[in-house]
Amino acid sequence: MKIRNKLTYLFISIVAVLILILSLSIYFFSADFREEEFYRRLETRANSTCSLLADVDEVDANLLQIIEKSTPENLTSEKIVIIDFHNKIVFSTDDKEEIRITLGMINDIRLNERVKFTQQDYEIIGILFVGKYDRFVAVSAAIDKYGMRKLQNLRLILIIGFIGSIVLVSIGGWFSRAEPFPQFPG
Repeated sequence: MKIRNKLTYLFISIVAVLILILSLSIYFFSADFREEEFYRRLETRANSTCSLLADVDEVDANLLQIIEKSTPENLTSEKIVIIDFHNKIVFSTDDKEEIRITLGMINDIRLNERVKFTQQDYEIIGILFVGKYDRFVAVSAAIDKYGMRKLQNLRLILIIGFIGSIVLVSIGGWFSRAEPFPQFPG
C-alpha cells in the first residue's frame, strides 16, 4: 500500500473519530439538559400545587382539582399526588392510579427531600414540601414526549451530519491523492 493511501485512510479515520466524539458529546449533553429541565418543570408544578393547598386558606382539594384541570400549561399525562404526614393522600390528579407510590418511596422522599425516578414512560420527582403549617410529600409525574421527540430529531441530524461529513472527507481525500497536473516547461 502506498504511503499516500495510508495517510488518506489515517486522515479519514482521525476526522471520523473527532466528529463521532463531537456528535456523541452534543447528544449526551442535550439529553442531560432535557432531563434536568423536565424534572425542574415537574418540581415547579409540585411546589405550586402544594403552595396553593397549604398556604391559601380558601383552597381545598376540590377547588385545587378544578384549578389543575383548567391549567393550560399541564405537561403530557401529568399526575400530581400530595401526601400528608399521616401518609394519607390529600390531593391527587392520578385518577387511574397509574403511578405506584410505596411507603418506602415516601420515606425516601422525606429523608432525601428530593428524589427522581421513572415508571414506564413517566418521569417522576418526589419532593418534601414544608409550608407554614404543613409538611407534604408531593409526587409529580409526566411524560416528556416533546423533549424525547426533539432528542430523536437531534439524533437523526447528528447521524446524517456524521455520515455526510465522512463522505465529504473521503471524497476530498480521494481527490487529493490524484496525480498533479504535469508541469510544462516555459
